[in-house]
Amino acid sequence: MIHNFFKKTEEPARCALFMSGSGSNVERLLEWIERSPTELSWTPAVIATDAPLSSRSEEIAEKWS
Repeated sequence: MIHNFFKKTEEPARCALFMSGSGSNVERLLEWIERSPTELSWTPAVIATDAPLSSRSEEIAEKWS
């Protein structure tokens, strides 16, 4: 089944955000979600990174939780 991420459903799909580098793209996406005038059919649930010890993933997750 293909999920339409822009169509509102009763319960939003939980999605992972994949982060590389400084995490600026993840932060911009989270900012966009916060400003979004409509409810989305998905919600960020986790940030995945290939550098868990040196990335800002924990900092970003705490800021936006």
